[in-house]
Amino acid sequence: MLSIAYRLLLWAGLPLLLLYTITVGVRSRSFRYILQRFGLRLPAMSKQPLWIHCVSVGELNTALVLLEQWLDRYPEDRILVTTSTTSAATVFASKADARMQHCYLPLDYRWSIMRFLKTLKPRVAIVMETEVWFNLFHGCAELNIPSVIINARLSKRTAEANVWLRRYYQQSLALTKAIYAKSERDRDTYMRVGVVPWKIKTLGNLKYAVQFADRQLPNLINKPYILAASTHDDEELQIAKAWQQIEHGNFALVIAPRHPQRLQKILHTLNRHRIRAHCYHPNATIGDGDTVVYDRIGQLPQLIKHAHLVFLGGSLIDKGGHNILEAAMLGTPQVTGFYLDNIAEEAQALNQAGGLIIVDSANALPDIFTRVVQQPNYYQQNAVAAKNYLAQRADVAQNYIAELVSLNFQP
Repeated sequence: MLSIAYRLLLWAGLPLLLLYTITVGVRSRSFRYILQRFGLRLPAMSKQPLWIHCVSVGELNTALVLLEQWLDRYPEDRILVTTSTTSAATVFASKADARMQHCYLPLDYRWSIMRFLKTLKPRVAIVMETEVWFNLFHGCAELNIPSVIINARLSKRTAEANVWLRRYYQQSLALTKAIYAKSERDRDTYMRVGVVPWKIKTLGNLKYAVQFADRQLPNLINKPYILAASTHDDEELQIAKAWQQIEHGNFALVIAPRHPQRLQKILHTLNRHRIRAHCYHPNATIGDGDTVVYDRIGQLPQLIKHAHLVFLGGSLIDKGGHNILEAAMLGTPQVTGFYLDNIAEEAQALNQAGGLIIVDSANALPDIFTRVVQQPNYYQQNAVAAKNYLAQRADVAQNYIAELVSLNFQP
């Protein structure tokens, strides 16, 4: 009954999904996006690939570290990477190994999924983090393609969802071969939605394996700055108001929103509150005290590396927080709000190690910003503590590879 109801719901939503897909494709000038989201114009691969799916940029960056180490071990292998967003495709094009091929994951209609699976014939389906698609997992099971979720996490909100949604997760996840959770808390959440304990194993957060510090990351901003990264609606205003309350010295505030396409809305909101803000341009001079909105994709590591402090968004409002490990690995002090459900264990551990500052509200930010402006290295000890904490966990990718090898889908 669940599968019938789910498929009827998908068909009912087809006009809206079609309109949305065409809109995204036109906006990003990608006809390939439109076609591949419906299982058309799929790439050709010379052999059965190892297939890994990443929703967007964050998951892709994490997966690439694992895949690079996989190819070190199996250099003749071929890998198919699917994403759901055009921003992730852009990042893939700039970072991926030549032995990796990109495709957009088709929408979860049985006909598009089955066409994708039968055309590309992956020998395994590896899904990053949170994606749960019934027809995808069902199609893999029908074609004897083992499916695995890695760095797996489910939100507390999902575990407390209505009966229908929890049943959807239970029946979908029952089709997988293994689930490798990033923390014990996430393992418990999967069991709360009905996954049998023997199928789940805790391997740690794969983001610990992402190392940026030794890469050449140019400074994109021509003056000292504080960075607000991965922000959401309302957070930009809260942070900019806190910035307006202090003496700026020669510092600027740079805002890099989670969704760069919100640029005009952010500028309008800030200007409406009499906060002068402008879009970043590489040839424009940034003045003392300026608020700059950075809307370029794939350059967050560069911004983080050269900031004197990072405020990580998704945490002043109830979004559950975002990746707190990137700044730690780049040696940049960071502060975050207290809505951290998605990263609760990592945040608590990093905070206890002295590597993360957690504030109860934006009211605490003016004092923190002032300390940085007056003493740019004020929080550097926090950055050192965070980096040392993560250095002890950098071998987590090898743990994942060992588990994948034990399931026998290596070449």
